[in-house]
Amino acid sequence: MTASSREPAVQADVTPALDMPVTIVLPWYGPDTAGGAEAHARQLVQALQQAGVEVEVWTTTARDARTPLAPYYPVGWSTVDGIPVRRFPATCGHLPPLVRRAPARFGLDKCSIHEWHLLESLASSDELLATLEAERLSRRWVFFLYAFPTTFFGAQLAGDHAALIPCLHDEPYARYMTTRHLLCSVPLIMANSRAEVQLIQQISGRPTTRCPIVGEGIDLTAQGDGLAFRRAHGLAGPLLFFMGRRDHTKNFPLLLAYLERRWAEHGPQPQLLVAGAGQLHVPPALRPWIYDLGFVSEAEKYSAYAAADIFCMPSVLESYSLVVMEAWLHGTPALVHADCAVTVDHCRQANAGLWFRSYREFDACLDRLLDSRVGPRLGQNGRDFVLRECRWEDVAHRFIHALNP
Repeated sequence: MTASSREPAVQADVTPALDMPVTIVLPWYGPDTAGGAEAHARQLVQALQQAGVEVEVWTTTARDARTPLAPYYPVGWSTVDGIPVRRFPATCGHLPPLVRRAPARFGLDKCSIHEWHLLESLASSDELLATLEAERLSRRWVFFLYAFPTTFFGAQLAGDHAALIPCLHDEPYARYMTTRHLLCSVPLIMANSRAEVQLIQQISGRPTTRCPIVGEGIDLTAQGDGLAFRRAHGLAGPLLFFMGRRDHTKNFPLLLAYLERRWAEHGPQPQLLVAGAGQLHVPPALRPWIYDLGFVSEAEKYSAYAAADIFCMPSVLESYSLVVMEAWLHGTPALVHADCAVTVDHCRQANAGLWFRSYREFDACLDRLLDSRVGPRLGQNGRDFVLRECRWEDVAHRFIHALNP
């Protein structure tokens, strides 16, 4: 097994105290807000509060990326899971007034008109940015999600008081000049994984020593009942589980195409178990071999992980894969795409999964992971890795140490 390169967890009794409050800034936040980075932010702020950090969240009134401007939460202060949250009206379709007055201040003089228009098209908040500028010296600011105006302009307004959790993955937006400018200008970047650090360094030229790996945590108390789940849903035989958006952003069409070919060659095994929000659109001929759970509760999700023989995440756009970690917690090995450096690196570190680039590799990996001498052993390796690496207490202490080394 390849040892993890992550720095050892900083223990509570040696973690330096922060000298000022911390405000987390991101476009959307709340109990009804979907998204992996948004879930990461919610759990991180709770872990920080439990570690004694004075923390709050600034965000917009919108719910999430599916409804980026429509007011969903009320303007002003509220409390979410014990965390103070301040919401500002969401805006879109223009550059914020303070940016229009001095575009060179934000590096826009070096960017293309196309990149200007992209920033104009994404969810932002003029009032949030104006208030941030007025209060920028009063606290430390930590910005989530690299591509959004709240991060791009907010981090530059905060100056030396800014830190960034970019959730960066290798997509076209990551190669824009605006992204490079942001990555070069923010004083501190906290990465989710070793592969994300390498991507940040590749795009920006930033030394890896200035990008500490803070990582993510998961709920280690989660415990699904796989046998009960199979009985309740009438499932038997090998199960391949996919959890996430059922679209191109997670490479789901490729998974369907490869399974359709395998089923044609070998018969309908393994059966595909699918969970996630939204409609599942598949050819009628494939429907008998796919079991769609739709949107599931946390308890049912964990039981689905435990029931599966393999968890497949074919996405190539990840900075960290929470669902892979949740599957490993339940002893289920992972099958990932070879073009996703993050998930492949995690499989290497944990020795808990395989990866494919072509159909033939996918087919061979399935056979290997369904081998009773291989799959359960890799799944146990994954569980051991998660229990060692994904404690939220450790993530909080790494975060605090990064902000105030």
